[in-house]
Amino acid sequence: MTPPYPPYYDANAKCDYHAGSPGHNIENCKAFKYKVQELIDRKLISFKEEGPNVKTNPLPGHASSSVNAIEEVEELELVKDVSKIRTPLSM
Repeated sequence: MTPPYPPYYDANAKCDYHAGSPGHNIENCKAFKYKVQELIDRKLISFKEEGPNVKTNPLPGHASSSVNAIEEVEELELVKDVSKIRTPLSM
């Protein structure tokens, strides 16, 4: 945009909807607001919060329950001194 700039123009603002174009932010982007309103009118998006519905989204059955357990395993002794290793190397 070339001078003179309109009153709403902000050189420091970047619009995410317009891929970072300068001049306005997404809060002041009329094109974005019109697009969101179009999606609402077409019932493609909704911002109304709905509670859980067990008829349309039932919880899974709990017929085959199981229990997780942790088993303690005997610790192995780590040999840190190479001279104590007596296993010959194979060729």
